[in-house]
Order: sequence, then C-alpha cells, then structure tokens
Amino acid sequence: MNYSGKIIRAQEPNFYGIFGERLEHLRNFGLPKVSFPRNSMPPEFLAQYLGLTHQSFQQTQRYIVEAIVNLRNSSLPKSIKTRRELIVRRLADSIALQMLDNESTALRRMSKLKQAAHCDTTTLLRSVEECEALTPQPSAQFALSCDLTTSVQISDVLLIDMSNPYDRRLSVLELKAGRVNEELTEVLADPDFCSRYVYFKYGEKGIKQVLRMLKQEINCAQAVNTINNDQGIDLRTNKYIHMSEPTQPLSDYSEILQSLIERAQVSGAATDTIDECLHLAAVSTSDSNSLEIAQHLLAAQVHEYSRRTAGISAIAQEVITAVGKERLKINDFLDCNLHAVGSIPFTSWNLNVDSITDLARRNTLVLFALDIYGLFALCHRLRIQARLKSRKETAKLVEELGPQCVTSWNNRTLEVEGHTLLTGSYSKMINELFTPMSVILNIIDKPEPKIILAA
Repeated sequence: MNYSGKIIRAQEPNFYGIFGERLEHLRNFGLPKVSFPRNSMPPEFLAQYLGLTHQSFQQTQRYIVEAIVNLRNSSLPKSIKTRRELIVRRLADSIALQMLDNESTALRRMSKLKQAAHCDTTTLLRSVEECEALTPQPSAQFALSCDLTTSVQISDVLLIDMSNPYDRRLSVLELKAGRVNEELTEVLADPDFCSRYVYFKYGEKGIKQVLRMLKQEINCAQAVNTINNDQGIDLRTNKYIHMSEPTQPLSDYSEILQSLIERAQVSGAATDTIDECLHLAAVSTSDSNSLEIAQHLLAAQVHEYSRRTAGISAIAQEVITAVGKERLKINDFLDCNLHAVGSIPFTSWNLNVDSITDLARRNTLVLFALDIYGLFALCHRLRIQARLKSRKETAKLVEELGPQCVTSWNNRTLEVEGHTLLTGSYSKMINELFTPMSVILNIIDKPEPKIILAA
C-alpha cells in the first residue's frame, strides 16, 4: 500500500464532512451488519456478506491512517490536530468493538493505560500495511491495527476469523520488526532459553527488550483469559476481577440525546434531565458565547431540580455539607468520550450520523452535569440506601485500585446498598448512554420499576 501519493483528506476544509461520509459508509456496510442472526442466511451468501463487511473495515482503516498522517503533516494548531486525531481513532475503536461483538467490557479489558497511546507515523504505516497483507479483502478474516485504536493496547493486531460464519474467532498478534526482535522472538520460543546468552550477545539493551516482550505476552495472555473466562487479572488495577452479565436490561437515553441536539439546532438551545441527576444542556455554537449560555442553562436546570427535590432536605443538607462546592461533575459530553479509553466510542452511539458529525465539528455543544444531590434524590425515590463513604475509606479505595478507578466528591465516594460506585459505573452513564437508574439498579441487582412514585 502506497501512502506517498494523494493523501489530501485531512488537509481539505471538509475534514468533518469526509469523516461523516466514512462513518455513514461504515454503518451501512460494516458496524451494524455483523450482529444479525447469522443462522437466517445461507452460508455462501453469509460468507460473501461478511467479506464485504470486512472490506468496509479495511477501507475505514486505510482512511484513518491517511487522515492521521495528513494531520501530523499539516500546519494546524497542535490542539486541533490532537482532537481530530482522537476523533478518527474512535472509528477504529468502533471497529474493535464490533469485532468483540459489541461487548464493551471486553474492550475495557484490552486497555492498560488511562489515555490513548501515541504511535509514531512510520510504525502506524507499517502496521496497517502488514494488516492488509495478512488479510486481503474481501475475506472471512480481518486484521485491525491496534495502534490506530485508543483502547486496544495489549497487542499490535486484533484478528477476527469467520471462515465458519457461525463461529466468531478472535486472536491477538504481535508484529516484530527488525532483525534483533526476530532473533529474540526465536530465543524466547526456545525451551532452553537462557538469559545469559541474551546478555552476552545483545547486552543490557537486549535484556530490557526481552523483558518488554515477556511483559507484553503476559498482558495479552491475561486479557484474553479474562475475556474468555469472565474472570482474571485486570491490567489497569492488577487486581483479580470477576465479570458478570447484567442481571437486568440497561436502558439508554440515546433518543433523549438525539432529541436534545435536534431541538438545539432548531431553537438555539435545549435542556433535559435524566433520572433527576444527569442534567444536559445543548446549544448551537453559532453564538460566540455558546459555552457561557450552556453553563447558565445547566445551572438553571440544576436549580429547578433542586427545588423539586426539596422533600429530602435533610439528606440534601447532609450531602451538600459533605461535598461543598464539588456537588457537580460538569464536562463537555463529546470531549469526555474522546478521552475515555476502553469505553464505547461516540462513533458507536445510537444517534444519526449528522448529529454525531455536528458534535465532532462543534456545531452543537452538549454539556452534562452529574449531580450528587440528584443521585441521592434518585436513590431516595427508589427506596435504596445511599451514603457517602468517609475520606479515610475513599483514600484506602484509591490506594487499592488507583485514582483512575475512583470517582469522588470532595474525596468521598458514593455507596448504594453496600456497593461502591466506581468510575466505570459513571462511565456507563456518560460514555455508554445508559440511564443512571438502570446502572444503579443493575449494581444492586434489582429490576427497574415501570413507575417511580414520588416520596
């Protein structure tokens, strides 16, 4: 594959238009098409269909690497280049998620860092070229370059094989470039492996490279074991975990978000609140003061719901006293997702492509405010016991799991019915568009009520 020619996409003024076209194509010929009931189609047609789907994946992979190369070579400000690169890399995350059969927990297990890893341009190009050489399209196989993703950090290649269309097989591969790496790979495969031989032939650098290779193999084995067996060592926390299927279906609010964006596009601004605690404000960025407008709208929405929940004033006073000014977690909806490694990418949200593109190009700005007071109000109406853990308990939790796994309000975490809400739970509410109510009820294993009675 030759990238030295007409690589102009990312330099065109229509960067987001082409991004939207690529996402539309991926949706039409890729992402939603692999999960249909495969036993409803004759094998020969199914194999052909899957081949075309993998071809769409490969075309998107080629677009992503071309866009990244052009962005890095462009004269755009660094902040814009960084943001746009994350946007196109989330397309690769969407492909990885589909290859994992839309199991977001599996995607989460494949990330070991809390931020997207940077990969130099030469390595990116080589990786994509080798992936294309591994699986010429159309084919029952597809190889995704993990360096293009933000979330798959345990290997160089994620390979799907559907030679048997009714049996999805996934594997991870390493690409070892260079003579020394190839020789060290052979040495490690030798049952009589001797570290002294490596030291005398390759020196201290050889020993360090062997240790890196062994660590990468261990990480791959641990992640694959955890995904396959629903239990194992989590790469981020290095703790043993046991994953379980949701006991209740999780409700999402994608329709509410879609409506919010459309109303903002028509009237300039719109607000909504989900389950009393997740406040949303969307504004059209045609106004130069759009950020301030969105912040004022959020403040008004939070105040309105605080007034409605005055019936739990004793709880409210206790919570507000405990958390002080840290009552709200406020952020840009899309920017939060761009940096949420291991979560469902915004390119896989159940919104129409135009709305996703508008969010990406900042034609529409959506802010959210997650309100600890509102979470308590929700638990109160659901008859669920909730409390803020002490700072000492929270500090111990941070020490055990790491700060990236613990979300706190003024150094205090929320506990419901004896279960601590960790960062992953809040990520489901924000990055996976699941309602706070369904997330909390799933954690404590209770069915979602059809009607919530007022207190």
